[in-house]
Amino acid sequence: MVTDYLARPDTFKPFVAHPPDYNGIRDAIAARTRFPTDREGLYQELLRQYGAMPLPESVRLNLEKLRQTNCYTVCTAHQPALFTGALYFIYKIIHAARLADDLKTRFPEEDFVPVFYIGSEDNDLDELGHFQLGEEVFQWDGGGQQGAVGRMPTDSLQALLKTVLNRLGPPGAATDHLTELLQTAYAPGQTIASATRKLVTGLLGDYGIVVIDGDSLALKQKMIPVFADDLFEHKPYALVTAQSERLSERYPVQAYPRPVNLFYLDGDIRSRIEQTGADNWQVVGTDLHWNEQQLRDQLANHPETFSPNVVLRGLYQETILPNVAFIGGGAEVAYWMQLKPLFEAYEIPYPVVVVRQSIQWLPESATALLQATGLSLDQLFEDPQALLSTRAQQELPQTLAISALKEQIAAQLNPLFQLAAATDASLEAYGAAQQHRIGQLIEATGKKILQAEKRKHQIWYQRVLRLQQGLWLHKGLQERKLTFLDFYPALGSVFLQAIYDHTRPFGNDFLVLTSSTSSSGTS
Repeated sequence: MVTDYLARPDTFKPFVAHPPDYNGIRDAIAARTRFPTDREGLYQELLRQYGAMPLPESVRLNLEKLRQTNCYTVCTAHQPALFTGALYFIYKIIHAARLADDLKTRFPEEDFVPVFYIGSEDNDLDELGHFQLGEEVFQWDGGGQQGAVGRMPTDSLQALLKTVLNRLGPPGAATDHLTELLQTAYAPGQTIASATRKLVTGLLGDYGIVVIDGDSLALKQKMIPVFADDLFEHKPYALVTAQSERLSERYPVQAYPRPVNLFYLDGDIRSRIEQTGADNWQVVGTDLHWNEQQLRDQLANHPETFSPNVVLRGLYQETILPNVAFIGGGAEVAYWMQLKPLFEAYEIPYPVVVVRQSIQWLPESATALLQATGLSLDQLFEDPQALLSTRAQQELPQTLAISALKEQIAAQLNPLFQLAAATDASLEAYGAAQQHRIGQLIEATGKKILQAEKRKHQIWYQRVLRLQQGLWLHKGLQERKLTFLDFYPALGSVFLQAIYDHTRPFGNDFLVLTSSTSSSGTS
């Protein structure tokens, strides 16, 4: 789906409102001007969430810009993964900053602010508390806590934090800065959501990133009508189900709507709400339940206790932000394709959906191996056995081209076998059998020659294996395995700036960055 969307966005008109390009942004801006956004309420809520936290000047200026009617946001979102989790957490946020800055040059009369939306209400601690540093895998158990991960205090995290800090290196200014930042962000008394806000601001604040947390009474009050439709009319379920069926004719669907797409969120509880009877709604796994009037009262008086799932989260995000573009990975792009009718029904502008930049970072050792093997960047993604076969075949003389040799010998023997068949008809089958045997002999000999040639390239092949095994950890992408902690201590801000500089606002290439400390730093 994603590769098709990048190659032929026009064919996705039934599933997205605007193409992923500057014309799409222009249309999204026009749609936004017709939708009332509570900018002052958004501004005040952001001030409340930041509290007394010191802000970079670029963030402070962007907060002020959000109050103006000619300012729009470029948003990306992620759960509060511990220590940011996988590398693409950083990539997608920097992509938002890069696109926002690029749009300012394209539309100078408007302002664009990059926003990181923390999905702090996610309760999947197994995923969010899991991360990898080098070859070592860490898992935080939350100290026995349950519910929304973003609300969890960091107190029980201190032993793990100390272990991680001891693994950071090499020593230097970047490691010292990172150590101080992590100690401040995850200090006792913080929550995972506030720690994530501090970490993102400390790392990327100079790019103007504004961080917003959807776990908010003031913000959820704006969703009461939609939440009511979901609880009592199941309207989102019908709309998204119909769109999902249309999408499934071409691609697998990513999200599965439910009759009720809300969780109940309170204390250490975040559990699904189900309608179990004509006048009964139940919180799954608990004794909590309401009749219709009780549930309507709960929604009116405590909207903060309702948490949207993937079907409603995008609608919530686009309701509270003056957003024109959303940057997401493959799975996010896929489920946004299911949501267009939902936005149309509630007359909420649907953003331009942009595929985030994917990146593979080659350290200096890998860059040297790449040069030694003579591989191109494209060949990094190919099967090593196929690469070995190609290299061996290129070294063989042209006369050993098996298919051509078979044809040549067959042409030379054909007169003999034709004569035999003409002399005695019973020899026709004999001739055909001999031709088949000769073909098999040629193929078998060719395979042995190829295997012998491959053996000559074993040192080269082992280098290729070592290179690819170091890049594709456990046959997976680096950006989904490692964290920024593996790169920042050695490269510092150069690591972040290189990502920003090389990210293409609407690019569709897989970006490979090479690191060289012996020359200009990063290329």
